[in-house]
Amino acid sequence: MKSLLLATVTLIMAALPLQAAYFPLQKTHLNSHHGRAALSPDGEWVTYFERQGNEITWQIQHVDSQEQYPLLSITERLSDKPTTIDGVHWVDPTTLLIQHQNRGKQRLTLYHYQAQNTEQPWSGQDLDDSPHIISALPDDENHILVMAKRSGSKGVAAYRVNINEPLEPQLKDKHLVSGQLNNAILLTADHNGEVRLGLIMRGDRLSLVFRASSDEPWRFGHKFSENDQWMTPVGFIDPERIAVLTREGNGTTGVYAYDLDKKTLAEPLFKLDGLDIIDATLDPDGNLVAVSYYQFGQFQIRYLSTSHQSLITELQSELSEHQVALADSQQGTDLLVAFSESHSGSVYLRRNGVLRKLFEQQPQHEAFQFFESEVLSVTRPDGIEIEAFLMRPEVSNGVLLVMPHGGPIGIQDDRNFNPDQQYFVSRGYSTLRVNYRGSSGRGQSFMELGVGEQGREIEADIQAVAEQVQARYNFTHRCTFGTSYGGYSAIALTIQNPGFYHCAISGFGLTDLSLIYNSGNFAVHGRLREAVERTYGDAPDQDLILRPRSLIQQADKIEVPLLLYIGLQDKTVDTEHFHRLTMQLDRLEKPYNSSLFKRSGHGHDDWTPHRLELTMVDEFIRRTLNLAPPSAPEDRAILADEIMSLGYHYNQGRWLHKDPIFTRQLYQLAIDLGSVDAIANLGFMYDNALGGVGSPDKAFSLYQEAHEKGSRLGSLNLADCYYEGRHVEADKPRAIEMMRTLQQGDDWVATRAGEYLESWNL
Repeated sequence: MKSLLLATVTLIMAALPLQAAYFPLQKTHLNSHHGRAALSPDGEWVTYFERQGNEITWQIQHVDSQEQYPLLSITERLSDKPTTIDGVHWVDPTTLLIQHQNRGKQRLTLYHYQAQNTEQPWSGQDLDDSPHIISALPDDENHILVMAKRSGSKGVAAYRVNINEPLEPQLKDKHLVSGQLNNAILLTADHNGEVRLGLIMRGDRLSLVFRASSDEPWRFGHKFSENDQWMTPVGFIDPERIAVLTREGNGTTGVYAYDLDKKTLAEPLFKLDGLDIIDATLDPDGNLVAVSYYQFGQFQIRYLSTSHQSLITELQSELSEHQVALADSQQGTDLLVAFSESHSGSVYLRRNGVLRKLFEQQPQHEAFQFFESEVLSVTRPDGIEIEAFLMRPEVSNGVLLVMPHGGPIGIQDDRNFNPDQQYFVSRGYSTLRVNYRGSSGRGQSFMELGVGEQGREIEADIQAVAEQVQARYNFTHRCTFGTSYGGYSAIALTIQNPGFYHCAISGFGLTDLSLIYNSGNFAVHGRLREAVERTYGDAPDQDLILRPRSLIQQADKIEVPLLLYIGLQDKTVDTEHFHRLTMQLDRLEKPYNSSLFKRSGHGHDDWTPHRLELTMVDEFIRRTLNLAPPSAPEDRAILADEIMSLGYHYNQGRWLHKDPIFTRQLYQLAIDLGSVDAIANLGFMYDNALGGVGSPDKAFSLYQEAHEKGSRLGSLNLADCYYEGRHVEADKPRAIEMMRTLQQGDDWVATRAGEYLESWNL
């Protein structure tokens, strides 16, 4: 039997101390272990999820006794038919609804509290159908409001249904609370449970509909046109007015009153000079109680309620290293979140003045000391002030990594916890992120400064900051790395500033700016066309104006090594961008490396390819700049594991295109860093003539070397050789003894050893 195996990923991580300087991807880049906590209406219970691998369990815990009971458990899948938990709704203090998808089908599970059942007081049952929940009506223990389109109806409507009865038969006129609305995509209820606000979509045009009370007909309110200011409803202030997030003219976004009947903005409820409000909260009486915004890249919440602000001020001193936000408050119980740029988040409960930690969202992060950014400001010759964030390691590898963000209009970099930043800084890179003109957060005028400035003032802003940082810290090397528009910017920076940069990485990046105006999506979809014109300019010949700034038109000026990669499922930036640039680079004989992510689109929806992307970027920079490997044994082991995993995936071909030649190189690099499993993996390449000539003798020698150095994978492959008599004289007793020893472990090698023994009828 010939069934030799490759080590997959993270075979040595369990044995490594977590105090290493390098943050291992398997610990920093994964979904939250806990999250989405919510209090019951009486503040007696708190629900949240716990994740172990792909298994998610929704837990419920009594706030006082801290007794915890598992509710729904699902195996999460990210595919065309996902299995996910979408929402949790309290119907009353003893009734809970969990909305989830089971292989793509929406389901509702109802839980009731039964105090007499002490072992599991929360019993659940699946409901027969799962329409969209508008409101759980916490003041009504038996009913909820749902949005649905019943069979034979002309439009969507809201229904008041009894959760103790089958839902589908209740979608009748006597349960109707809204009237039919054609083309409705959203209905919302006020704090009294009245459905009085909705959104309808006709073609690609969005309109607001409303009614003063549930007894009156629907009326059209705001119609969103292509020249309209962006506006987001927050909630009702009174029967005729709602609070909205919008801006007047080219100013910053604030909270305004909007008169539904007159279709006009009234007085501003809250504004900040120079900063956009990104969210707001009203209380049941329609009073504004909190607003949020970014200031110097840091997420801020301002509480307008004296009691809330006093609570936050008190806790801020107790949790001084982090920001504190009030996530929920019910009947004297408060749910709080503490977070910062160097902390992914903790959730606390405060009851009767006593504060206790409920959970860490990422408990494995507690073993690491993460980094904080320095805020920079550079004033350009035209008087525009540019904000930037520089994150530096304790021990530098001498590389400044300039990381332009995507967009480019209406996006901003911030100082929230960012595992990608932490990954690079832990490896010695200093990372620089710049909120160039066109970035969001500072009002419409600042965003409009970036329109049509791709390849010009946007990159000039970034370079101005990079030069000041370089003058201050004198980095040995400088590279650029960005994705989407940031991928274009990363290469454009090297063209515009010859000699300053030493390499560039572009992921999912634009290369031909004029192609944006000629793609099928641009021609067909009106709203996409408007968005493109608001970003790149709307002159009749704008594609011709942008063409000289395209990378494919300037490829002859590229003088640094490039790493390019795309997602073959990308629907945002067509893969044609990648192919056009690589054809030009081939024609000009310019140096570049490229990779194709087979299952990714404009980015990844799985952690595995995201980890591979970061490892690929790090490996490319190290190789290009000839950086010395880490000296600490723990860091070498982490890097070896990640390099071996990258090699495995280049050979396996699920996420990346197959490249056996590069696989061999990566395995050898992992071996040089101390990986014993990479020795066995390289043996597999020789055994099967992958990426070069085959050599049975070399393969057997590598299996034996890996075995002698403690690789269980090497032992597995060596035992198979002895049993089958391949590359060596058969020795079945020895092979059986080795397999039985391997079977005693608790890893996948033990499982595979058992399969070998079973196939040998043992």
